[in-house]
Amino acid sequence: VGSTTKIVRIKDVDNQYDRFCRFLMTKKEGFLESIKDTNTRNFVEGILFGNTDRLDEDVYDQFKINGTAHILAVSGLHIGIMYELIQRLLGKKQSLLKAIISVSIMVSLGIVMEWTPSVSRAIGLILIKMYAQYFDKRYDSLTALSVVSLLMIIRNPYIIYNPSFQMSFLAALSIIFIIPHIPKKIPDFLAVIIAVNVGLLPYQT
Repeated sequence: VGSTTKIVRIKDVDNQYDRFCRFLMTKKEGFLESIKDTNTRNFVEGILFGNTDRLDEDVYDQFKINGTAHILAVSGLHIGIMYELIQRLLGKKQSLLKAIISVSIMVSLGIVMEWTPSVSRAIGLILIKMYAQYFDKRYDSLTALSVVSLLMIIRNPYIIYNPSFQMSFLAALSIIFIIPHIPKKIPDFLAVIIAVNVGLLPYQT
C-alpha cells in the first residue's frame, strides 16, 4: 500500500509539473503572438528565449558581423545575471520563502527556455549553490559541475554529442581552472571572458 501511495504521489507531481509547463508555454506563446510585427517578434524570441530558428538569416548575419550574436544565445551568463538580480531584489538574508521564490523562478526560466544544455547547466549549478548556502554547506564548483553533468547524461546519454553541452561545460571548466591564474588586477567580468575564450580555443580551432 505504501509503495502504491508513493507511486500515485509521484504521478501527481509529474502531472502538476506538466500542467505548469503547459501554462508557462501558453503564456510565452501568447506574449510572442501579441507582438504584431513578425520581424520584431522573431527578434524578441531570440533575445529573450534564445530561439533563433524563425529569425531572418540576414538579420542574424548582421548580428554576427557586428559581433553581437551572443545576445541571441541564452547562456549560463544570462541565467547568472538573472539569479544575481533576483538575489538583490530579495535581499541577502537567507530564508525559506526566498529559497522557494528563487527556485520557482529558476525552474520557470528553464521551462520557457526549453532546458537547453547551457541553461540546464547554469540552473543546476545555481540550485546546488542555493542548497549549500541555505544549509550552510561548503560549495565546490567542480563537484557541483560534475553532479550536474552526470544527471544530464543519465537523463540523456546522447547529450555528450551535443555541441552546446560540450561548449557549455568546457566554458565552465575554463572558468574554474583558468581564472585562478589570471592576475587579480584584471576585473572579474574581463577575467571570465578571457578564461572562457582561452578554454574554448582548442574546441573552436
